[in-house]
Amino acid sequence: MKPVGIVKIGSSNTGLLIAASLSQPILRVNHLVDLKTPANWPELADVLASYRVRCQESQVASGLVAGGEIFRRHREIRQLVLDQGWPLWEVSGKLEGQLTWFAVRSRDPAVDVVIDVGGGSTEIIYQSDAVSIPIGAANVTGEVDWPVIANGQRAALVGGTAYVLSRLAGTATMDPKQLAKAIDQVLEGSSSSVWRSLEVPRQKLVIGGAKILKSLLKNYQFSQFSVSPWGYTEGLWMAASLGRARPLW
Repeated sequence: MKPVGIVKIGSSNTGLLIAASLSQPILRVNHLVDLKTPANWPELADVLASYRVRCQESQVASGLVAGGEIFRRHREIRQLVLDQGWPLWEVSGKLEGQLTWFAVRSRDPAVDVVIDVGGGSTEIIYQSDAVSIPIGAANVTGEVDWPVIANGQRAALVGGTAYVLSRLAGTATMDPKQLAKAIDQVLEGSSSSVWRSLEVPRQKLVIGGAKILKSLLKNYQFSQFSVSPWGYTEGLWMAASLGRARPLW
């Protein structure tokens, strides 16, 4: 299979994945770009231009660009992508959740629920539904309106906040008490080297994500949490490799 290029644009993080196989990616790069502020949108254009160069260097002929909540809210950002010649896929919040579900479950079929805390939205996905909540790590405003689902299940966490919490806990599989302890470390100001190694903008996002996950712990009684290295981006790659990709040139 020829390599496919995927660009995922989030509220605070934009990334490029180039892979002919998800098990052996050719390239992964990420850039912090705060798209909540329109003054930063030209920075996104520069990042996308650099990604086109990376795709040319890796001889990528096809791919797609998709995004999250910020992408859905602002037509100007979508137009910026089109102006640069990228093939655009407008993904709904529900479909974003479904793509994340497929990616996570392809690695761990035993997972019952997937929670993806992004910058602009949070997706909670289970077998019968996918719900997108317009509150994310970069815009924690008020209480999260969690859907009603069964307790006692295995949940997979996706996103940068989950990754940092797993590093603070020292394990990618946590029970509720371990997750709560890692969340408290973040919210109370951790002194660990893991936390100090993060740039301040990244720390702010993790704090926002930790607040959302603290709310989740109050609402559900899941038996176990695992942190999945795959999520929305990998789900986009799967869709692209099955025919959703479009020519880049």
